[in-house]
Amino acid sequence: MAYGYEEGERTRVFIWDNRYARREDVLEFKTAYDPADRVVRQGNGDQWRGFFVERYAPRLPWYLTGGKLLSDRSDPRIYVVHGGAKFWVTSPQEFDRLGLHWNEVVELPDGSTSYVADAPGDRVLLREIDRAEVYVTYGGHGFHIPDPDTLVRLGFSWADVRVLPRDSLRALRPVPVDGTVLREEHQDPVYLVVDGALRHVPDPVTFTALGLRWDRVGVVPDGSLTALPKGNPLPASHLPAWSERSAGQLITRDHDAVDYRIEAGAKPADEVEFVLNLGTGLTWRKELGLHAKDGDWTIAVQDSKRTDANGLYRYQLPEGQLRLRKAKLFGAVTGVLELNDLDRLPAGARVTFTWVRD
Repeated sequence: MAYGYEEGERTRVFIWDNRYARREDVLEFKTAYDPADRVVRQGNGDQWRGFFVERYAPRLPWYLTGGKLLSDRSDPRIYVVHGGAKFWVTSPQEFDRLGLHWNEVVELPDGSTSYVADAPGDRVLLREIDRAEVYVTYGGHGFHIPDPDTLVRLGFSWADVRVLPRDSLRALRPVPVDGTVLREEHQDPVYLVVDGALRHVPDPVTFTALGLRWDRVGVVPDGSLTALPKGNPLPASHLPAWSERSAGQLITRDHDAVDYRIEAGAKPADEVEFVLNLGTGLTWRKELGLHAKDGDWTIAVQDSKRTDANGLYRYQLPEGQLRLRKAKLFGAVTGVLELNDLDRLPAGARVTFTWVRD
């Protein structure tokens, strides 16, 4: 399943491969059709013949709908499904107390119920039939909701509470599954579960750099995280700068689009070359200014001059800057984007900018 891509001279498609759970994987291929280079390579070394783009929308399987009753054909145990997980109804008396109906039990081929999870998904409200305590689940772990006001403040309704057979909550995980993101209702710290322990995410930049999403943060009652094991805070991260990526697209203040590609080792290690190309159908003047502490240089393209290049030495990069400029009405050349972080470019890089949309 693909969840993102980068496009330049070569296209990289980021995929989830169910053979390698929780590992980022990438497909890479040449963007323009080239009979001599048609191979699609996966990050693990596999070669693909190709792939197809399909429309997809998630849909809950019928056997995971809330309240569904399931049983294996040769097993007398009956399970009720809530939050995508199965809970064993321990006796006919318990079945009747829960208000269930025998004619709604679905018999499945033997072994089928083993594929239904034992712990529910996130934001599921549960209580056992003989107990008043209500729990909300995140990462398969149950967090006690102490009172009705807290339940409502957390965005839930009493109508959402699912009643389980007695002792069912023993099936919940003692610690949320790795990858769960949590915070307490009136506390700022956000935690990510890593290797069975809560680890503090130090700042929003690190949160974003880790690929986390704010709408996936589980908000639990105050004090709920106290008893869970805690690890060291996560190291602060930064979002990759444009110069740390192999390719990408820049959008200027005028909403122009400029593709770029970075090739490491294309020049001697103490040099970096910058190339500016004029995209198909564009003719107006475009410039790339190279600014360093000891000088300024300009490369420019216009009309029939479709490409130009110049470079900087490595020692000029830490205080250097690239300045993209374009000709506007009456030929006035105006700055539309500045790029820093040149010192993060790889050794001997060639950086190719292609102005693709004016």
